[in-house]
Amino acid sequence: MAVRDIMSPRQAEPPAPERALPSFLDRMNAFGERHAKAIIIASTALIIVTVLIFAQILWQRSLFDRLERDLADAESTERLSELKKKYAGTRGEARVLATLGHEYYAKGDLRDALSAYDEFLERFPEHPLKAAVDRSRKIIRESLDFEESQKEARDKEMYLNAHPLHRPQGRESLTRAHPVKEAHPVVQLKFKNKPDAVFVELFEDEAPNTVANFVSLVEKKYFDGLAFHKSDGDERLQIEAKTAGAVDYRLEHEKTFREGDIGMLVMVRRPDGSGNAGAQFQILLKSVADLQNATVFGQVLNEEAARDFIEAQRKAGAQTPVLSGPLDAMSTLRALDEKENRLETVEIARKREHPYEPRVVSK
Repeated sequence: MAVRDIMSPRQAEPPAPERALPSFLDRMNAFGERHAKAIIIASTALIIVTVLIFAQILWQRSLFDRLERDLADAESTERLSELKKKYAGTRGEARVLATLGHEYYAKGDLRDALSAYDEFLERFPEHPLKAAVDRSRKIIRESLDFEESQKEARDKEMYLNAHPLHRPQGRESLTRAHPVKEAHPVVQLKFKNKPDAVFVELFEDEAPNTVANFVSLVEKKYFDGLAFHKSDGDERLQIEAKTAGAVDYRLEHEKTFREGDIGMLVMVRRPDGSGNAGAQFQILLKSVADLQNATVFGQVLNEEAARDFIEAQRKAGAQTPVLSGPLDAMSTLRALDEKENRLETVEIARKREHPYEPRVVSK
């Protein structure tokens, strides 16, 4: 048996190979292995939050569709009060509350209307309908103040009447408040080589900012000289875009609840969906059944309504146009062609006594 020579020098061991530094992927894998549970929890939470956000967006989009249907079916203040509870805490609650106040207003229940308007102004001070609610509230407040100041004198006057049959009817008619709504603004479109104007009523109570913008542009003579062109076949007339001096802003979209009836004025939406164009609008020549997400801010007056308006203006002492024939406004608009489609002037025929200052958004 061989015997190891313990005195012989010790053989040197081979050097250990250098350890390579871990790569980025190796470090990530190691981190994942150490924190796998936390990563799974965080990823699951992120997926849940994303799903909830998309669900909220879809729910908000459908909210106004449901609200529109409910408001269309609501024919009483009792039903509107139920809708107020149904939409409590949602973006539709302000719309229901304003509509409830308007319904009380229309029925002559001024104190209930005042209460609804006060609640609206307290809870939704920045809502687009605030201007319309403010004006309605002001009229109601003036009516109630007048009623309180004159009630005692009216009662005494009625009981001085010797005929007893006159008392109940007279007392009711004199002491009951009758709310008077402010008339909508009206503009008149005059075309070159056309004898009569086309009168358009503006829905200020429903689209206050859009109407404020339109009236301010009319007062600046913005539309004078511009032409209309037919769009979507012969379904609509659209005002041409101005090449020089065009507005450099857009408008926030105002949701309205009007149907796409013949003669309605509709704002043009921006292609990117970021609101409405600042100065482009359309006039519907045909009914549009699927008019969605449109700001309807006015309507062409038919012959009867136009003549009633002119007569009312005449009685009020305002200067009125001399009519040369029937006011068949829609036939006039449908007959416009490329030779006779240019506006001569657009003028204010009637407006409310307050400044028209729109809120605009820079492009």
